[in-house]
Amino acid sequence: MGVGPKLAQSMTAHLAASLGYPTSMNQALIGGVAGAGAARGLKTIDLNAKKEIVLSWYLTPVVAGVVSFGHTVLFCKGSSEISE
Repeated sequence: MGVGPKLAQSMTAHLAASLGYPTSMNQALIGGVAGAGAARGLKTIDLNAKKEIVLSWYLTPVVAGVVSFGHTVLFCKGSSEISE
C-alpha cells in the first residue's frame, strides 16, 4: 500500500506547484493513504483519526499564527522591526 500513496503525494505536489498553488506534502500523503485505504474498503478507514487530522489542518495555522504573534511582540518589543 506504500507506493500508491507516495505516488499520489508526488503527483499532487507536482501539479499544485506547476499551477502555482501552495501545497502541503503531509496533507497530500494523508490523502493518498486515505484513498488507498478506501480502495481496500471504507471499513479500513478510521473515521475518528480522519476527523482529528482534518481538525488539525484548520487549527495548526491558527495556533502557529497566535504563537508567532506573541513571540514577535514579546521579543521584538521596542525594536524597529515592529511598525506601530
